[in-house]
Amino acid sequence: GRPVFIRLADCHGVSGFGRMLLQRAMQSLNVLPPFSSGEYHAANVSVVYHAKKVLALGEVGVPYNMRMLCNGIVETLGAVTTNIRGSTSFTAHPKIDPNNGEMVAFGYALENKPYVRVGFLDADGNPERTVEVHGVSQPVMIHDMALTKNYVFVFDMPMRFEPERMLKENKLPFFLHDGIPGRFGLLRRDAVDDADMEWFEVAGGMFVMHEANAWEDEDDETVHLIAFKHTGLDLNRFLKQGDTDRSELAHWTFDLNRKEVKCQALINNEGTYAEFPVINERYRSRKSRFVWICMTHNAEGPHPFERVGKVNVDAGLLNPDEGLEAVIHLPPGLSCGEMRFVPRHDDPNMCDGEDDGFLIGYAHEKDASGAHFVVYDAKTMSSNMLCKFRMPTRIPFGFHGYHITEAEFRAQLS
Repeated sequence: GRPVFIRLADCHGVSGFGRMLLQRAMQSLNVLPPFSSGEYHAANVSVVYHAKKVLALGEVGVPYNMRMLCNGIVETLGAVTTNIRGSTSFTAHPKIDPNNGEMVAFGYALENKPYVRVGFLDADGNPERTVEVHGVSQPVMIHDMALTKNYVFVFDMPMRFEPERMLKENKLPFFLHDGIPGRFGLLRRDAVDDADMEWFEVAGGMFVMHEANAWEDEDDETVHLIAFKHTGLDLNRFLKQGDTDRSELAHWTFDLNRKEVKCQALINNEGTYAEFPVINERYRSRKSRFVWICMTHNAEGPHPFERVGKVNVDAGLLNPDEGLEAVIHLPPGLSCGEMRFVPRHDDPNMCDGEDDGFLIGYAHEKDASGAHFVVYDAKTMSSNMLCKFRMPTRIPFGFHGYHITEAEFRAQLS
């Protein structure tokens, strides 16, 4: 077989433009689902569980509902109606409020306004409302979002969609502009439109790939965001080499009264590339102390990360040189993708602090001969694995993971 849906890397230059035209032709002949359905994508970026459904997500289209069976077989039940009215895209990184089970997501468009819509879904999976964000004036790439008790973050960074670059410069249609400021938008979670949305301008040449967490102070006057800040990102080189930009785990503070934003690095990672931040999801939308990240000294090649770092946010705010609390070193010849945090106990009261749990994920052999499921202790950060077993089939590198509890597994079966 061969891939049916084109990837971002396939949209390079004149040949990529031709692939896009060919896909549109196949859709017009009903060989592929129509573009307007949102069902034209691979849905292979991330996975999330919500309202008794396991959803496969791909950012450029609607979620696909999957069902995992006890024998290991995964069934595709079909595309699902999203909570974003009028949008054919759905972020690969929706946020679920652990306090009320509400899912908040967004979709972005590249051809027609409004370019961004934010949708809300209640704990039972029922669409609540959609807010059109007219404040985003140009088509841009937005990969992630953040959620606090009262706000939704919209990342309006200058990674603009400019398809003419495919033909004129033989490049990808997305370009990060140094001279155009970026913006963080704060939309209230109880808003019905974007009329009172607050925007904070930041320097150009920056792109936010993945966030870790966001929260508000008790006075509701200050909002905090932790995310990876990328500068010098050129997608044309990044998709080929993976070593063209600088990543920095940063902490932003937004003063809602003074309308000011400040940014500070949490770790000193000079000479190190890092990404894929995760937290204890029980602390989503409230202050969290720890962030776990993937790290490497050499970002070249398809399997770069050979270390997992534990960042102490409180220590990093005082001194970035003290922010990296501990590091797990993978065995020689292995590298990892995103690691997920799993609490040690189902009952939060039985856990010994926020970091009492495990880091789980896949370790890939650098010669591409296979992958292993691995488990580490997230509290001690010992490099000695608690568990390791070889996967019986190929696991692609670079995609996001998710942990589903036994109760959630049973619920999605029904």
